[in-house]
Amino acid sequence: MNGTDTASQPILSAIQQSGPKPGKAVSQKTLINKLNYINFQDRTILVNFKHTRYDTILALRARPLPCAGESLSCFWSDPPNIALLQSSYCLHNLIIVDGKRLFVVVPELLDMNERTLELLLPKTCNESCTRSTKRHDCSEVAVQATQNGVIFNGFLLDFTPRAMRVEFTATATVQRGVLLQW
Repeated sequence: MNGTDTASQPILSAIQQSGPKPGKAVSQKTLINKLNYINFQDRTILVNFKHTRYDTILALRARPLPCAGESLSCFWSDPPNIALLQSSYCLHNLIIVDGKRLFVVVPELLDMNERTLELLLPKTCNESCTRSTKRHDCSEVAVQATQNGVIFNGFLLDFTPRAMRVEFTATATVQRGVLLQW
């Protein structure tokens, strides 16, 4: 049950290791506007659950529905194992990524099932600056890279003026003695 995608892994990893950097408080109205914009763009948010015994974080993607008040409904992007979630995890927070900014929201769980979850939004949330440059998401852009004669195929996930992030498929075979430098 791996609900993380590669676009959120660096951010989630940084949050798990050191927690988000303290930022400014953001009003519920601003949060609702941000969630409605994400809905309009057909993007997702991260819903983080913490294991009740081991304190590990499970990040799942959800699509927020239009929000007018303090309650938020979302559809799961990939429906999770609800029985496992309810028995071993508790809701930890929401992570909303917006270009250079990161919003950390600690809502109250109202209801959760195989298709949706219902949350009560707090009066404020925390906004942090996480990146110096905005990443631009990509969709279905094929990439081919070579290193030491080995060809790797994959897809461009996002890019900045200084870097790009690619997800490679595991179809390349590496011959013995070939040194790859990553």
